[in-house]
Amino acid sequence: MQFGIVLLYSKFQIPNSKFDIAPNPFNALTEVKFELEQTGDVKLQMFDIGGRLARTPVDGWLEAGRHSIVVEGCDLPAGIYIFRLKTESMTIARKVVLMR
Repeated sequence: MQFGIVLLYSKFQIPNSKFDIAPNPFNALTEVKFELEQTGDVKLQMFDIGGRLARTPVDGWLEAGRHSIVVEGCDLPAGIYIFRLKTESMTIARKVVLMR
């Protein structure tokens, strides 16, 4: 999968506070926080700027509510990455920078 342009789409508008990544830029660890309005299948993936999958921190069933996932980037090269959060009702992406 490659990203020429990152498309953000959803059945409803997602405020930034419902999907946040901090710190950004990050060095070794970053925390991905998101809020789900309904229980269901969730996939959180991290891609490098070339569209190659770097991590899949979440791939499964999650309850509605707030979630926090710490993602480690120690073994990844510095660069720009895209976190994509996908549920049955939305897909949203955020850009992060991994620095050394």
